[in-house]
Order: sequence, then structure tokens, then C-alpha cells
Amino acid sequence: MIGMDLMAAGSETSSTTLMWIILYLVVHPDVQEKCHKEIEDQIGESSVRLEDTGKLNFCQATIAEIQRVCEVAVSSLQHRVTKEVTLPSGHIIPEGSLAMSNIQVSFSAILSCGHHTNYSRS
Repeated sequence: MIGMDLMAAGSETSSTTLMWIILYLVVHPDVQEKCHKEIEDQIGESSVRLEDTGKLNFCQATIAEIQRVCEVAVSSLQHRVTKEVTLPSGHIIPEGSLAMSNIQVSFSAILSCGHHTNYSRS
């Protein structure tokens, strides 16, 4: 899924994500080693293809975490609401509506509370 998100996101978001991935993997060589090992174990010597992303759970989780922490995009991709939703404010979002989230607003509270990534989890 992360691979498809990167493909749909556009070149600026993708290049920004890749820049942050490189930076984080340089700063966290233990994570880099785990990603490399997973690729070796799951893919071997062949080139990684989009179809292989389902085998690369740790790599996908690492990319998702980097995107979460670094806020590489202002908003998410559009999603279609599958059933009517009533927000806590009382506003109703009808089934079939297109919805996008503001990622910076969603995560700014988490980041301002001193929440930092713990890469020691297995």
C-alpha cells in the first residue's frame, strides 16, 4: 500500500519522502540494517518490484513511520466515505463523499507532546 501511495502522491512528495528516508537511515543504522536484511531475506539478489511490497513489512512500516514523523505532505490522498459518519461536532459526512485529512493538523499535537519514534520495537 505504501508503494502505491508514493506512486499516486506526485514527484515532490515522493522526492521529499526519499530525502527523509535517506536521512533517517543514516541516523539510525540499526533500522537501515533491519531493512537491508528484510530485503535480502525476502527478495534476495533480484530487483525489488512493487509486487514485492507485501513481503517487506518492516520496510513498509519504516517508510510509514518516517512519513508520519516528518510530515512530508500537508494532506492525505482522497478517500471515499463508505458509510455516513457523524463527527463529534455534529456535522454529518454522507456516504460516498470524498474526504481528505490535514496531516499537519492531525499530527502536530502528537509531535508537540514530545512523542518520538522508538525504533527499538521489534
